[in-house]
Amino acid sequence: MAAPLTLGVMNANDKVKFESSIARLRHLRFLGDENSKASLCLLLDEIGAIDPHVPFLEKDREGSELLGHLSRIVPPYQDRLVAKVCLLISNFCGKRNVILSTTDLHDVIHFLTDSLQQCQTFVYTEILNACAAACENNTYRIEKFHDTLVGGQGILLQLTDDTTCEDEIVLEAVHCLAAFCTIKPHEAEHVEVQYLSASFDTFVHLLHRAPHLKMDPSMKNKLLIYCFSGIQNIVLLKRLPNVELGTLFAAVRAYLFFGLTSHQMNIPSQLFPNVVTPYDSLASPRSHESNSALTKPDGEDMSGQNQGKAGSATPSGDSSRKKQKKRKGRGRGGRGGGDEDGGGADDVKKGWNEPPVNDEAGKAASISGTGGNNMLTEMETLPWDISLLKVSSSDSEFSDTEGGRARQQKAEAVRVRHSALICFLNIVRVVEKKVMFGYWSSFLPDLSSTSTAQQTQSLFTVILKDPSPKCRVAAVASLTCMLEATRNLLAAAQDVTTHQPSPAFTTFSAALGATCREMHRCLLQALVAENFNSVLTQIIKCLANLVSNVPYHRLNPGLLTKVLKQVRHFFNHKDPNVRTACLTCIGAMVGIRPPLMEVSQLIRPPVPPVGVNRSAHPGDSPLFRPEDAAFLLYPSFSMPQVSKVTEEREEPVTEDGGLLINSTKPSQGEGPMSQGEELDPKRQADASEEATGCAAPKGANVLKSDITSDEDRNKVRNSKEETDSIGDANLPPIIGQDGNSGTQHAGIVSNSEAAMPESTNKIINQLSSVQIIGEETSDTESGIHSRSGVASSAEGRTPALAASSGEATPIYKDQTLQSMARETSWVIKFSVKNIIGQPDTERDPCQVKSEGQQRFEPLPIRLEALQVISNLVKNYFPVIRQSVSLLRDLIQMCLEDTNPIIQLHGCKVLDEFTQALHREVQEASLAPNHVIPVHEILDFWLYLLGGPLPKLLAFNPDVSSDSNNLVRSAACESMGNIGEEVFARLPRPRQMQCITLVLGMVAEDDKLIKAAAVRALGIYILYPSLREDVLFVLDAATAILECVDAKRNSKSQTVRFKAAWAMANLCDTLVTNKDSNNEEFLQEFPDSVLLKLLTCAAAATRDSDKISCNSGRAIGNLLRYMPAHCFLQEDMKDAIQAAVKGLIRNMTTGAMKVRWNSCYAASNVFRNADLPVDQPWTSDILSMLSKVVQTCSNFKVRINAALGLCALRHRRGYGSSITFSNVWTSLIGALESSENINDFAEYKYKDSLIEHLCGAVLHITSLTELSDLGTFRQNVLLKGHSFRTYMEKYVKLDLTTKSCTGIPTVEAVRQHLETLELQASCDDQRRSVQDLMQACLPDSESPEDKPPVKLTFKQIYD
Repeated sequence: MAAPLTLGVMNANDKVKFESSIARLRHLRFLGDENSKASLCLLLDEIGAIDPHVPFLEKDREGSELLGHLSRIVPPYQDRLVAKVCLLISNFCGKRNVILSTTDLHDVIHFLTDSLQQCQTFVYTEILNACAAACENNTYRIEKFHDTLVGGQGILLQLTDDTTCEDEIVLEAVHCLAAFCTIKPHEAEHVEVQYLSASFDTFVHLLHRAPHLKMDPSMKNKLLIYCFSGIQNIVLLKRLPNVELGTLFAAVRAYLFFGLTSHQMNIPSQLFPNVVTPYDSLASPRSHESNSALTKPDGEDMSGQNQGKAGSATPSGDSSRKKQKKRKGRGRGGRGGGDEDGGGADDVKKGWNEPPVNDEAGKAASISGTGGNNMLTEMETLPWDISLLKVSSSDSEFSDTEGGRARQQKAEAVRVRHSALICFLNIVRVVEKKVMFGYWSSFLPDLSSTSTAQQTQSLFTVILKDPSPKCRVAAVASLTCMLEATRNLLAAAQDVTTHQPSPAFTTFSAALGATCREMHRCLLQALVAENFNSVLTQIIKCLANLVSNVPYHRLNPGLLTKVLKQVRHFFNHKDPNVRTACLTCIGAMVGIRPPLMEVSQLIRPPVPPVGVNRSAHPGDSPLFRPEDAAFLLYPSFSMPQVSKVTEEREEPVTEDGGLLINSTKPSQGEGPMSQGEELDPKRQADASEEATGCAAPKGANVLKSDITSDEDRNKVRNSKEETDSIGDANLPPIIGQDGNSGTQHAGIVSNSEAAMPESTNKIINQLSSVQIIGEETSDTESGIHSRSGVASSAEGRTPALAASSGEATPIYKDQTLQSMARETSWVIKFSVKNIIGQPDTERDPCQVKSEGQQRFEPLPIRLEALQVISNLVKNYFPVIRQSVSLLRDLIQMCLEDTNPIIQLHGCKVLDEFTQALHREVQEASLAPNHVIPVHEILDFWLYLLGGPLPKLLAFNPDVSSDSNNLVRSAACESMGNIGEEVFARLPRPRQMQCITLVLGMVAEDDKLIKAAAVRALGIYILYPSLREDVLFVLDAATAILECVDAKRNSKSQTVRFKAAWAMANLCDTLVTNKDSNNEEFLQEFPDSVLLKLLTCAAAATRDSDKISCNSGRAIGNLLRYMPAHCFLQEDMKDAIQAAVKGLIRNMTTGAMKVRWNSCYAASNVFRNADLPVDQPWTSDILSMLSKVVQTCSNFKVRINAALGLCALRHRRGYGSSITFSNVWTSLIGALESSENINDFAEYKYKDSLIEHLCGAVLHITSLTELSDLGTFRQNVLLKGHSFRTYMEKYVKLDLTTKSCTGIPTVEAVRQHLETLELQASCDDQRRSVQDLMQACLPDSESPEDKPPVKLTFKQIYD
């Protein structure tokens, strides 16, 4: 107790002394004489002697006033006093965190700038250090000093010139400049861009110049760290419009490998954003001279290279010992025993000052192996501290021995690399993905490890070889950020087939495919070698990001198999973050779009597979198709005999008969790897071999099965004991085992079933009703195979998934459960076991049963597992169709969970599950024996409507409002997935319940609930059983109009967008009832609601694109439905005029989807037989369509405009002869302009456009009357020849290939023109008819003269 008392007395004395000194300083009057100087120096020394980390200032105002007072009374030319005041400023602002008021801050900065101009240079370091402490986070408050500090002739910019200033001054000037750039985003508007640009250019210039500075290495390292900090702060502000990324990346890339190699640092002036850069940015000038040494065979003498690896000219024996020591540190899957900051920097001085050595250091850039590390790993861990960056008079932090200096250099090199990596990470986050993609070749490898070409250094050099975990984490995080949202950029990646000869050049697609494959190989290699939990988590997350963006359907199969084989070792890792990342990776695999056959093979077996062979048929598509799963991967639902299904699935499959799932026996060494467990050398060799692309022979064991020693036998026995005893052998243990997979809990689960929810009991019964036999002899194993109907001969089972056989096979209690276990995917089992609660095995089973205590995995793990289930149901439902009952019970358990987040994600799974069931009903006619029967889907919906869904949709007072709304909106989304077939089979009370629930949710105030409800209402309105119900349609129209109203929902764009979509669906329903001649509906539907709908749709045409495109649909359908008497009503006339005006405006403005929907809506309007022909807005629509069909750059818009121009069935609808002639002429002009394609994406619509235009011209020609021939003749003479060339192609089209319908045939047009010729009363009319016939009806050619051209047109609409 003496020490604390003494410390307390000392602190009390220091406080009294500190307060006394502060009080005397405040009242000190500085007169400039020697006495005043001495008194001031004494007081400043007394304050500086007190520990700065002990807070004695009760208020920041006291310290701020003191510094402001000193800045005003001390002359800036008194060097000694200025130095002491600057130390006090650094003490208060940097260590005591005193916040200066604006007035005092201005006085301090003014004092410091004046001192820099009047004091001697030996005081500059203290002044600049104080300026850095004062400027940090205060840049926006000192605007009037910006020009003085960093302007054209700014003080700080001048002091960063190493040619005129001392090294210490340059270092502190850069420090101050970095502090000046510490600006928060909301404060950036107070700093002009020119000052940020000047600072940025200074930092980049210093990074390029640093290798040539004759500065102490420690000072140079601090300079680099300050530069990276300043660049990072400026980049995050996003204020610089034109950043030279090539120059910046050239410097940053060089320092990513600082201290990892003995190469002399040579930074190029710029990196170029293309696939192949003109030079290697990190290559040594003498690299050409050392190429011969770098490419020596393994058998040649490498003693000189080993000497270069060691970093010093040691004898060969010492070099060999060091090499063995390095291998020992990295050979077991780790990077040393917790080495955080050291390693790899004993060549730092050599990297700065010495020329490169002709050694094997160039191979440090190669990432083909995990064991060849160039860094020492047996060193002390040096925690990063800001004090190490401060300029000090001695290096007291390290000993003066050679080892101490080496450790200091290594620690500094780690900090430089880490700063460069963090800076690079933030640059990648800010730069646009498309721009960053151009620089990928500078940071990622694109050559395989088997290539003879020398590989350059990349991010994987840091990931695989950096001894510092925090550097590896930063490198993996940078790679993850680079891969985010790059699916469109990687879409061109493609593998080069091996049987084809090597091309003369490497295509972009091939280079991109090689990069994707190399990223897989290197990340898997890093995963095998890593043993730090934080780095493991980042690597697995990076793999998940890679899996989400790579186009696997264009690459050779096998990559995902390798990823799964390595990731599965961490399924039972003790760190929950690692387990969460594993689930994220699995979710990314099953979430790949389009679905893949390889993934369907991986998720199908009941145990995680360890390999996959390529398809027996080379021409098979890599994409997963539901019909493949329907006829190959699972039996028919209509077969009630489960044993028959089992026997059929157990028959051996020949090579031409598809795939054969491997047995469920665990293989040696396949158990999960726990935290801290060192990699087995055999497993490491196997993983390294797999990562380099070496596949095991078919039917061979991946791991060696010969066990020679008792120690090996014990290892195998322990490995078997650690496998999961609930479920299949290779599945992770049930939750609640503390990460140690070992104890069998089947009995405990059964004893505590009464204490668990009913849904949880169902799930556990389905997953844990199995029994594992621990040890079996070969005779027992043979008996097991004979009982289960599996051939016991190893030769008879050549697994398509290349899994190795183990020593024990699980035995199930019941044959039916055995069949079900085989049909249940291991992904579902693994995910479910991470979701459901398990008995707390650390407590007494009786107490667990009585209290009902359960143990759950952490929430992130449960959520990721639910996301895996959701992706699996969405993409691979045909493969997991046999697990419907298990998924149903899981959804029930999630909906009954007390945690609203689990309920929310359970509702998302329910949404995907109900969508999959809806697809099953739609596909029932295609494969009735391979889908879930409709009656089972109906039973599921009856169960949902009987309790869980109404309970979720009701307000829960025990949960917060936000959580309530999220869960209720997600549950309401599922209400729209019933489907018309299932809805029609529901009892009438249940149908009314669905309608009542949805209509009630539309009236909610929350925007999420309202949006989900109006979407469901828009789906219900299309159901045949509801669209003829006038009362329901009226209720739906009232609810939808309230949601579309901009005044009521002005703040919720989502609600109005979905309401506009529902309104368009409602108008579709009106048209359907009219086309079906539903007279009762037409009579009972009131005109007032029709007027409201038209007025609302007209107002919505001026809204955003998402809303206006649906409002155009609604207007077209409403005008098509409108009865004849409505066109005579005055209120309706005004509404029609406003709606048509908005429709015409949207034909030429807004997004392309808005335009083609408006053009298509016009064609809908013209399909109304009751449409009046004497209205002026009819000619306005025709004029706008004639303009759009010629001038719009989007061919889909022009196709819909052509449909609108030929939608009128009678000649009177086109009005006058001039309008009629202009329509014909505009169509010919559209044909001529169809050859002008500005966007290559429009090329695929060209043929369809020409076909629709020719059909429209034929339709117009077929309606021509004698009165129109006068205006036609001049246009026919001008345009007839060009139209004839298109008609020659059109007449040779097969009728089955034409996509436009309702167009008269050429023969019908010929007959009409011949009739007109007979009716002609003058020669001018006859010549006009003859010209028309010559243009529209070309002479047919015989097949011998010209073979017919067959074109296939496919019309695509959004």
